[in-house]
Amino acid sequence: MGVVVRGSQGEILAYTDLSVADLQKRVLAAAITDREGRATLTLPPGTYRIRVQRIGVPRWVSDPIELGSARELTVEVPSAAIELPGLVATGEDLCAEYPADERAVGAELLVEVLPRIAEIRAFELDPDVRFAMEVTRPKKTWRKPGGGWTYYREWQVDTVAIDRPIEGAALDSLGRPEFATPIDDTTNLYQPPDAGLLASEAFWTGYCLTGRRLSEQRAEIDFRPKERVGRVDIAGTLQLAPVSSGELHLSRVDFHYVDLEPFVREFEYPKLEIAIRKDHEGYRPGLRFFRPQIIETDLAGYLEFGEVQPGMIVGTEWSVSGIHLSYAASFTAGQAGLIYPATRSLPTSARVLAVILP
Repeated sequence: MGVVVRGSQGEILAYTDLSVADLQKRVLAAAITDREGRATLTLPPGTYRIRVQRIGVPRWVSDPIELGSARELTVEVPSAAIELPGLVATGEDLCAEYPADERAVGAELLVEVLPRIAEIRAFELDPDVRFAMEVTRPKKTWRKPGGGWTYYREWQVDTVAIDRPIEGAALDSLGRPEFATPIDDTTNLYQPPDAGLLASEAFWTGYCLTGRRLSEQRAEIDFRPKERVGRVDIAGTLQLAPVSSGELHLSRVDFHYVDLEPFVREFEYPKLEIAIRKDHEGYRPGLRFFRPQIIETDLAGYLEFGEVQPGMIVGTEWSVSGIHLSYAASFTAGQAGLIYPATRSLPTSARVLAVILP
């Protein structure tokens, strides 16, 4: 089914978060509208509520709507502007420690640039556009003595053709993601914030924003989590610069992970301990393990965006450093041992070689 979103004055609401929930409030489908305010959703006939959310207009939820076999539905939402401070704080002001003037500038800049970030996402999700990428990954090598696979200053470089510049990124643009995710018992995924996430109002409501205009043509927005909720999050800076049209656009995102230590203790550290005990099984029973020290600012990344042709801006380069635990050991004559885990940043990076158009 096609959904067209319009304001109460008939204006197009492009790049707007759109979701459909059943009467039990379970979200069944979600999308972001295109330049024409249109989106396509796959839903069976039934009764639903439609939610529309976009920076600059109030969040809106429809009354129950009966959806049958119609091919297109037009949704009209109130389009009165909201106050910029509503972007910075709702309810309890969790950003009060930051200067009010800088917060106002940050909100103003985000409102200005957000629709253009959504244009990046539209290109990345176009099924007819492919990106030829050079991807550099850490390479596992066999460790001697003692055997075992590990990462040791060797890199694997591949050229791939994929449908979005950030390979493997699959973040939900309508909610707060987990920036570090256990995949199985040997692998964790460290996620960068891709253009789909950065284009979402719902994402930014979780952050304190402060901004500054460096010149008539350059600006920056710093973002930090409003609350530390015990899961991996990010903080960082958006760098804004003009493109060929003269409009201010996102040129780079620098970020680092926060609250990594609970994740490492739960998912990384146990794997290391199991592997070490297995290596020394039967002849070093008295192992004592120390807690790893984590420097979160070393675990970071960046995304760069560029205009590959007039009006077509895509992610052109990125790097993200996850964590890898190794260890140092000290053994005594009595077979006891002290294990000191050490953290290493393990970067993966990529850059666009060419954009393959249909």
